Parts: sequence; C-alpha cells; structure tokens
Amino acid sequence: MGKAYSLDFRQQVLKTFYKKLVKLGKETKGNFTKSVNYTTKFYNIARTTLFYWIKKDKNGSLDNNNKNCGNKSKVDINKLNEILYKNNNLTLNEIAAIFNVHSTTIYYALKRNSITFKKKNYDIMKVTQMK
Repeated sequence: MGKAYSLDFRQQVLKTFYKKLVKLGKETKGNFTKSVNYTTKFYNIARTTLFYWIKKDKNGSLDNNNKNCGNKSKVDINKLNEILYKNNNLTLNEIAAIFNVHSTTIYYALKRNSITFKKKNYDIMKVTQMK
C-alpha cells in the first residue's frame, strides 16, 4: 500500500484546480473536465484521486483522518504483558482462555507488539518415529 500524499500537496493541487476552473469561466461540465485534465497532467496524479480530494474538500475533511480506523483489540496489551511476565511458559491457547478469545487473537496481539513466543518443543524420538 502506497503512502498518502501530504496535506500541503493536496491543498496545493486543489488550489490549482479551483484557480483553473475560475480562469475558464462558468462552472460547466466542459470547463470542469478541462480543469481536471489540466490539474492531473500538471501534478501527474490520477483523475480518481483528484475527484476523491474534491469530494473530501466539499465535505470539509481533506486531512487524512482515518489512521486509527478499525476495531479496537479485545486484548489489553498491558494485562497481556503482565500475565506473560508472571508466567512466561503459557501457550497461546492458555492465554486465550484467560482473555476469552481465540488463540489467533493472542498471536496477532503479540505480533503487533513485537513480542516473540516459544515454539513447541518436540521430543526427538517422537519426530523420528513419525517419519
């Protein structure tokens, strides 16, 4: 996923777009299209991007305010760290039972906070017998 354009750049592009629209005269469909074409070629951006910014500008929310979107984690990371500090031999399933969530939820919570965990230790004799 690419990085978002800076707010300054978006404002500059929209300023150029509106200036070109005013320079062309009445806001007709043809002038709107000419202004869009000029702006997208000048700044080398996609038309859909410009349309999206115009729509956001009319709503008054041009800044990129969706950085913390999504669901809140069911796992309190401070409590998870405390449990792991007290008893570091717990498996993912045991920790999941404490939080009443699935083990993959714990896995992603650990991964999100750069906490590593032990892998299961298999007995060498059992592994060789399985082959």
